[in-house]
Amino acid sequence: MEQVGEGTLFLDEIAELSPLMQGKLLRILEEREYSPVGGNRVKTSNARFITATNADLAARVRAGGFREDLYYRLNVATLDLPPLRDRRSDVGLLVETLLRKINRDLRKNIRRVSGDAMACLHAYDWPGNVRQLENVLMKATVMERGDTLTLRHLPPEIVCATQDAGEAAARPDRVPTLRELERDHIRRVLESTGWHKGEACEILGISRPRLERRIREFDFHPPAAGGAD
Repeated sequence: MEQVGEGTLFLDEIAELSPLMQGKLLRILEEREYSPVGGNRVKTSNARFITATNADLAARVRAGGFREDLYYRLNVATLDLPPLRDRRSDVGLLVETLLRKINRDLRKNIRRVSGDAMACLHAYDWPGNVRQLENVLMKATVMERGDTLTLRHLPPEIVCATQDAGEAAARPDRVPTLRELERDHIRRVLESTGWHKGEACEILGISRPRLERRIREFDFHPPAAGGAD
């Protein structure tokens, strides 16, 4: 609480809080007060809280494992994110984004994913969701010496899942580059927002000038009616 100040505090796996910590968190949310560890003076906080869990908090409340008053304090605005297996169309975009991050962190230059490797990534159910996908890509990137991730560096369970999927493993011979994936993603976002550049920037997580540069580089043109700003 000292470090966050008036910023935002993200608490992951909120369902795992002990009863003692649940009470302390409830006090902060209701009274905006807390006592620093080792201190004897009560302080106030205007921090914003965002919490996440993969558990059914309502069920935890009914079972007596989570405070009902804290549950309703936290349950102001809820975003339900489906598991990755239920949104497989996101896999390609996630691979593009994660590889860009991994390349930067590991100082690598992975530019492509082979067709059969991408087929594996699409066919797998990803019980560990995006975190598991990132770990798989990181390990494959470490092992790969070229600029293309191939099937040989994927875990056996992912390869087997693709083989069991049959035709899901078939992909065109030509493998798109990360730049081509970026181009297609930006085009889809612009089309889905009706060329509202402000909304597109929020979805893409980029600045307005960068979006404008990409539009010029990829030679995109809005519909005849024009797009919104």
